[in-house]
Amino acid sequence: MGLIARPDLLYAQMIIPMIAAGAGFAMAIPVVQKSAFGAVDPEDIGKASGTLSMIRQLGGAFGIATTVAAFGHVGSRATPQAFCDGYRAASSVAALLSFVGAIAGLWLPSRSATAPIPTRRKPEPALDVVLSPGEGT
Repeated sequence: MGLIARPDLLYAQMIIPMIAAGAGFAMAIPVVQKSAFGAVDPEDIGKASGTLSMIRQLGGAFGIATTVAAFGHVGSRATPQAFCDGYRAASSVAALLSFVGAIAGLWLPSRSATAPIPTRRKPEPALDVVLSPGEGT
């Protein structure tokens, strides 16, 4: 979208790029979740969920900060052209960050198809005391 941004751009001309961006986002989220949850044992899924949530929040804050910095460095809200220049820079930074993330994802280790799926361990009893009938009600 940053490549086509200009002051006289009609909203209708951005529909296709917006659909493409939304589809890319919709395809990326399930893959990230599957990677995060598939990399841990079943009893650690809660920890993986919390870690993934924290990383998403941190990544969002970092992404906003970098794109706002790029916008502020190149553009402004003074004129429509200055705004488009800033938007183009911010979009370029966001695209670069996405590309770097995709490249980093290629380095993630993958589980082989023959690797056994971890099974859930039996919970151990909290107490080893066995009460006889009639005791300890």
